[in-house]
Amino acid sequence: MIFRDEYIPFTKIIFYYRRLYIYNILKILIFYYFQIYFVSFTRNSLFIFFLARVFFSLYSTPCERHVDISFLIRKIHNLDLQNSIRIFED
Repeated sequence: MIFRDEYIPFTKIIFYYRRLYIYNILKILIFYYFQIYFVSFTRNSLFIFFLARVFFSLYSTPCERHVDISFLIRKIHNLDLQNSIRIFED
């Protein structure tokens, strides 16, 4: 038999972790949106992207940092390709 005093803390823990999970998903989406926005619409995009990356790493878990690093590598690779195309056109 489960007593009410034993059951309440367990449900509080479940709701707490569920809230953290939803918060982490929202946090990843918001920070990725701002990173893509800054990289797409600014001239010195690498500097602002670096600032957004540092800000993101302050509020992320190691798993999110790994995803973010792979995203950063792909974005820089795309920027290098765009710069090489511009040089070729000039």
